[in-house]
Amino acid sequence: MEHSLSKVVTVIVILVVLTVINVCGYQSYNILYISSVASPSHFLWSEQLSKIIARAGHNVTLLNIFKEGRQENLHFMKLNEVDEYLALDDPIDYLELHRLSQFELQASFLDLEITVCHLALTSNQFVRLMGYPKKFKFDLIIHDHAAGPCLLLLMERFNHPPLIMASASDVLQSTEHFFGSPMFPGLIPNQFTDLSITMGYIERVYNFIITFLESMSRKYHINPRIDQIVKNYYPNMSSVSHLEMDTAVVLLNSIAILSPPEPKLWRVINVGGLHIETPRPRQGKSYLMGLSRNASFEKCVYVSFGSNIQIMSVENPFAQSLIAVARQLPSVMFLWKINQLDGVVPENVFIADWFPQNDILGSGKIDAFVTHGGLLSVQEAAWYGVPMLGIPNYGDQYQNVRRIVRLGAGKRLNLEDVSPEVFKEHLMELIHEERLVH
Repeated sequence: MEHSLSKVVTVIVILVVLTVINVCGYQSYNILYISSVASPSHFLWSEQLSKIIARAGHNVTLLNIFKEGRQENLHFMKLNEVDEYLALDDPIDYLELHRLSQFELQASFLDLEITVCHLALTSNQFVRLMGYPKKFKFDLIIHDHAAGPCLLLLMERFNHPPLIMASASDVLQSTEHFFGSPMFPGLIPNQFTDLSITMGYIERVYNFIITFLESMSRKYHINPRIDQIVKNYYPNMSSVSHLEMDTAVVLLNSIAILSPPEPKLWRVINVGGLHIETPRPRQGKSYLMGLSRNASFEKCVYVSFGSNIQIMSVENPFAQSLIAVARQLPSVMFLWKINQLDGVVPENVFIADWFPQNDILGSGKIDAFVTHGGLLSVQEAAWYGVPMLGIPNYGDQYQNVRRIVRLGAGKRLNLEDVSPEVFKEHLMELIHEERLVH
C-alpha cells in the first residue's frame, strides 16, 4: 500500500481532466494552466499537477510567476514583471505579519491580488500569449482560483474552452462565489481564524461576521475592481469575474483525515497530497550523512517555516531559542531551512536555503519536524508519519496546526510563548513520546 495515496490521486486527476475535455482515444490536447498566486507553495503544487497531466501525453502551458523554461510536454511562461516587483519588497517581518488581525490580513491579500493583476496584464509573456494566432486552440484551461479572476480573460481570448479550478488551498469556502457552494460559518472555522472546531456561541457569531464580510468584499468590492482593471487594458472583454461561473469542476488540495467534515457539491473533488512524490529514501539518507560528515547523531530535527517567511538574524527570538536548544542537545542534528542567517550557529545545526524535503521526510530518519503549519508541509509530514511541532504565524496556519493536534500527529507552540526552555520541553516530548515515535 506504500505510496498508494499519490497513485490514487494521480488517477483521479487524469480521469477528471480527460472527462472534462471529452477525450476519445489517445489524442493529445493543449492545456493552459494559469497559476498566478504570489506564493511559491501554490506554484509548486500547480507545477506538480501540470507534470501529472504532461506525463499523460498532453501539452501543458503553465503561466506562472516563478519559473521559465521547457520540459517534456510542459512549457513554463513566467510573468517576469510580477516576480521582479515581489523581489523588490523587503523581507517579510514574521512578527509584524503575526500581529495582523483577520481583517487586516484579508485586506493585505486582496491588495496583493489587485497589484498582481495590474502587473500580469502588462507583462511581456501575457501580452505574447494574448497575441497567439487567432486559430490557436486550447482545449482546456485550469486556473488557481486563489489568484482571483483577473487572468480569466484568456478564456474569452481562446473561445471559452472548458474550465477547471484547481488550488493548493483546501478551503471549500473559496468556491462559494462562483459555484454557489453552501457555507457553514456556524460549523467550520474561517481559514484566517484561530478558532476551535468546537466553537461557542460568541465564537460562532464572530466567525459568521468574518466569513460574511469576506464573501461580501469579494462580491461587491474586489471582483468589480478586477473587472474594471481588465476593461482598462482590454475594453472589449467581458466581466472576468462572471467567467468563473463557467467552472466545470474544482480540484481542492484537501485530505479527509486532516480537513473537518463539511458538506460539498459533487463537482468539488478532493485531490489532497498530489504534490507528494514517491520518496527516494536512499538519497535522503545519503544527503543526511553527507551533511553530518558521518558524525554520530542520536536524533534528527528538521526545521522549516516555508518560503514566505524569512529569519535573517541570530537576534531573532525564534533563532535565539533554536540555537540555545541546539547547544544544549549536541547529540541532536538540526536541519534548518533558511535563506540566510547573519551569525554563528552550533556545529550540530546545518543551514541551507533548500532541502529535499520530500526525500528527507520520507527517509525515516527525521524524529521531529518543526513547522509553521503550511498545508503542503503538514500533508507531507502526516503522510510519512513524522511528528510535528507546529508554530503557526498567520493565515491558514492556525487551522492547519489545530488539525495536527486534533489528529494526534504533533503538538502546538504559540509564537509568543517561544523561549529556549519551552521550545526544548516541547521538542523533547515530541521526540520521546512513544505514541508519536515512528
